[in-house]
Amino acid sequence: MFYLLLLPIAWIGHAFFWIGCANRLHALEIRHAVLKPITGMCFLTMGVGPTLDLASALFGLSQTPSAALWRGEPFSLVPVLSAYLIFCWTIAAVTIGRWLAFIVFYRTPDVVRFVGCRKLDLHLPSRDDPESENRNSPSAYWPYNQALSLTLTELTVEPPRLPAELDGLTILHATDFHFTGLICKRYFQEMTRAANDLNADCTLLTGDVVDNLNCVPWIGDTLGKLRSRYGVYFVLGNHDSYRNPKEIRSAMIRTGLIDLGGRWQYAEFRDKKVLLAGNERPWFDWPADSPAIPRRDSECEPFRVALAHSPDQMRWAQKNDMDLLFCGHTHGGQICVPPLGPILTPSFNGVRYSRGLFYNEPTLTFVSRGISGEEPVRWNCPPEITLMTLRAK
Repeated sequence: MFYLLLLPIAWIGHAFFWIGCANRLHALEIRHAVLKPITGMCFLTMGVGPTLDLASALFGLSQTPSAALWRGEPFSLVPVLSAYLIFCWTIAAVTIGRWLAFIVFYRTPDVVRFVGCRKLDLHLPSRDDPESENRNSPSAYWPYNQALSLTLTELTVEPPRLPAELDGLTILHATDFHFTGLICKRYFQEMTRAANDLNADCTLLTGDVVDNLNCVPWIGDTLGKLRSRYGVYFVLGNHDSYRNPKEIRSAMIRTGLIDLGGRWQYAEFRDKKVLLAGNERPWFDWPADSPAIPRRDSECEPFRVALAHSPDQMRWAQKNDMDLLFCGHTHGGQICVPPLGPILTPSFNGVRYSRGLFYNEPTLTFVSRGISGEEPVRWNCPPEITLMTLRAK
C-alpha cells in the first residue's frame, strides 16, 4: 500500500514535466505552425500517459511500474519505465518544494510602497449587439470567465537611483492585446479611454498586438488614440512575429507610437534625460546597426527604463543596468488554480515570474497579466492595465 500511495505523486510529477516542457517551448523562437502541434503533443502525452498506466495496472495489460506498485512490488521488470517513474517522483518533489518555498519566502520588494487594484467600469456593448464588430465570442461569457473584467493595478515604487526631478513621474503599462476578433474592438477602445483618463506621463506597450491581420486597422482606433505627456513607446511580441510584423509595426508607427523594438534612445522627462530601451528577443534580434547601450556616467545617470515582451529578458536588463523593466507574455497564467496559482506560463523560468513585481538588483521588474489572449478565457486572473508612480528616496 505504501508504494501505491506513491503512484499519484508520480502522475503529478509526470504532469509537471510535460507542462514545464510546454511552458519552455513557448519561450523559444519557434514558428507558430510548428509550435502548436508540438505543444499539443506535450499535453496529449501528459493526459494519455497516466490513463494507459492506470489501465495497465488495473487490468494487468503489461508489466509497468504502476502495475508493480499495484501488486505491492517496489520496482517493475522494465528498467526504462522504472527509471521514468523515479524521475517523475523527483520532479514532483522538486516542483512542490519550490512552490512551497515561494509561498513561504516571497516578499514584496522593499522598493514597493503601495499596491492597489480595482475593476474598471467599461461601457461595453450587450451580448446580442447586432453589429458584428461589437460582438464577443460566446466563450467570453462563460461562467466565472474574467476575460472582459479589465482591472487597474496601481503601484507606487521607490527605485534606488531615481533622480529627485522625476519624483512623482507616472508610467502606464499595457501589454498582450491579441487582436483576434474574438474580443470586440469596443473593448480595446474602452481600455484606451480608461488609460487616457489616468493622464500618465509616459505609456509603454510591450507586444502581442495582432493575431488576426484583419484586425490591423483596429490599431488606429485603439492604441493609436493613447496619449501621454512624454510619448507612447512600444515593442512587438512573439504573436506579432507569427503574423506580419512589418505591417503591424508600420501601422503602430503611422499612428504616432514610438518604436523601441531592438533599439534604445534618450528622452527628456521633466527636462531630465532618461534612457529608454526595447528588447524583442528571442523573436526579433537587435538590428546590425544598433549601437551598444551606453554605460552610466560618473553620477549614475541617466535613469534607465526597459521594455521587453518576455520576463526571460530580466538578466539582459540586469546586465545593462536597467532601473525598471516592463514586460508581459505570460498573461499571468491566464487560468489560475487555487491554491496552486498559474500552471501554464510561457517562460524558461516556468511560473516563477508569471506576474507581479520582482527586484533583482539593480532592476525592478513588473510582469503584467496583459489585456487579452489568443483564447478569451481567464479564471482567477483578470486582465489589467498598470499605472506606476515613481518616488525618489
